Formats: sequence, C-alpha cells, structure tokens
Amino acid sequence: MSKRVYLRFSLLAFYFVISLPMMVMLVSEKKQQSKVENRVLAKWPALPKDYQNLQQARSQLESYLEDHFGWRDHFIAANNKVKFKLFNELSSNRLTSGLDGYIFMNSHGKDDNLSMLKSVCGVTVPSDNSREEMRAGIKSFLSYHDNKGINTTVAIIPTKAKIYPEYLPEWLAGWCQGSKPTWIDDFAQSFGPGEVIYPLADFIDWKRSGPVYLPKHFHWNGTTPYWFAQQLFKFWNIEPELQPNTEQILISSDLNNHLSGLHFDDYSVSYEYSDNSLERCFTSECLPGLEAYYMRGEVFKYSRKSPHNNRLLLLSDSFGPGVMRHLFAGFQEVVAIELNQLKKDEEQNFLYWVSEAVQPTHMIYVMHDGGLIWQARRLNRVFN
Repeated sequence: MSKRVYLRFSLLAFYFVISLPMMVMLVSEKKQQSKVENRVLAKWPALPKDYQNLQQARSQLESYLEDHFGWRDHFIAANNKVKFKLFNELSSNRLTSGLDGYIFMNSHGKDDNLSMLKSVCGVTVPSDNSREEMRAGIKSFLSYHDNKGINTTVAIIPTKAKIYPEYLPEWLAGWCQGSKPTWIDDFAQSFGPGEVIYPLADFIDWKRSGPVYLPKHFHWNGTTPYWFAQQLFKFWNIEPELQPNTEQILISSDLNNHLSGLHFDDYSVSYEYSDNSLERCFTSECLPGLEAYYMRGEVFKYSRKSPHNNRLLLLSDSFGPGVMRHLFAGFQEVVAIELNQLKKDEEQNFLYWVSEAVQPTHMIYVMHDGGLIWQARRLNRVFN
C-alpha cells in the first residue's frame, strides 16, 4: 500500500469515527429524558419568526445537539465510572463520597454547597430568631392537636453523618466527630417530655448491634426503622400484636438517581408481617377528599382487625415511609402522608383538614435533621 493511499484511508477512517455519534443521533429514537443524568433533555427549537427568535433558536439548537449527541449517555456513564474508581469522585454536587465506600447526601439543592451537612454537624447555626420561630411552630402544632385530644409528638431523625462521622472524607474531618452536641441537640431538649423525640443516643448505641445506615443509602432501611418503631410503641404504651419474619435482601441505593451512570446496592433486612385481616391502600383515593387539599398527595393506609381501637396519622418528609410499614403492628389503622410535594398555598388548608378527615387517636410528624429548619418553619407558617 502506497503512502498516499494509506493517508487517504486513515483520513476516511478518522472522519468516519468522529462522525459516528452524529450518525447515531440522526437514526436514534429521540428521548425526552435522560435516565443517566435524571433530567429532561432539550427540545428541537421551533422555526424562528423574527431576528430575536432566531438568536434564541440558535441557542436552543446548540442545547439540543449537546443533549442528543450520539452515545452521550454511554460517554457520561463511562466517564463517571472512571472518576469514581480512580479518584473516588461523584458527579452530583448533592453527594459526598466518604471513606470505605460510604456516600453522604450533603444538600437538597444542587447549588447549596454542603448546606445539609453543615447544619447537621453544627458548622452553621440558625439565628436565635430563626430557632425561636421553629420552636414556636412545633409548639403550636403540638398544642393544636393536643387540645383536640390527639396524642401528638414530633420525631427528628438523625441522618448518617451524625452516626458515622468516621466515614466522612478526610477534607471534612472533624465535622460531626464524636457526635458532639450541636444546636439540634439543644433545640430538641428545649421541649417538654414527649413533645419531641430525637433518638441520637439510641442510634449511636444501635451501631453496636448492626448498621444504622447503609453505606450507599441516604434514607434509613432495614433494622433502624424497625427498632425505632419499637421505641414508639413503648413511648405510647402500646403492645404490638404482630411480629415480623426477616430476610436479608439486596436493595438498590436510593441515591442511584443522582449518580449519572453509576449503580450501587446494599444488603439490608426485609421485614414481613403476616395478618390475613390486613388491608393496604397506596393511592390518594385511600383518603377521600385529599386531592381538594393536596393535589399531588399520596396516601399509605393500613387497616386491620385489632382490639386496640386506635388510629395513627403519620405526617412526614421522605423519612416517614421507612417506619410506617412497622407501625400497623400496634394500630387498628395507620394513615401516612408524605408532605414533600405539598405546596405553600396548600399548607394551611391541608394541615387543618387532615386531622379532621382521619380522626386519629395518635399523631406523629417525622422529619430528618437535615430538613428540620424547613419543616419547622412550615409549621410556624401554618399554626401561628
């Protein structure tokens, strides 16, 4: 083969290789969302009607080509896998990669710059006025429902960094170390007996018996919500009627949707309760009238025959579902509603309506320590 033929062949091969992603883009089915990046992709721009729209269309076209570039998901996934394997780096700003395979959620927003970890570990502290507003909100929530004859309490769940500070990365060494008291400890202790449950000491003690948090999960799973449910039964002086069967299972990490191509699993313990009278309902229709007050609300309802003529209403952030599936063992009925989708303009009417609709004998509001500020301010907005 002559040198000229070789060069031409090399150039053709080069142009063919670099044009492959564009050819793949042209023939592939157009997606509206990327599962790897967990976001909506840019749309093909509409035909411009004037010069200003032409400028916008150019920008939209660039975004479309970037989002639909051939094999984009494969390239992103491969790049993120290499970064994690070689440098222990994660693609999401909301996550922090710790030691020995532990992953920590550090903030709820992508641009919050470790805000949740800073709050939980006491690196940042709300102002005195802010803490007083939070306290007033929880106090008013408790008082309102206690006056209606409902046994009401609030639970603040410590998250992973408070329990496993030894697995935070070296550049965060000292944060949460020794589970030292923070403003959250002082805040929880400012309430009367039984008003606020903050089980930090229990969680740290449970480390001796098993994993309190799974290495690659944010929410509690397995034994910890079960143990906490038993603590609540003791607190309410209720003897649970059902005992579960347990099984070790492999579960996908609840952080996978933030990991752009990476996939993690953890071993956990599954709890199964046997009761032929148990009825489960997992839609908004389980609580008639809900959609008029909470448009995107979902209800988890457990009903069973029980000599305890009691009913529990559980309101929560995303930590509620972990414990709710154990609480029907001591109640005739459990109604659990996660409030993460509740809009500000729905809060007032919903939070006054829901206890009237459910008519509970017991009520608990479950929130994790990283969401305490937001949840307590919500209660202050509504009940003060």
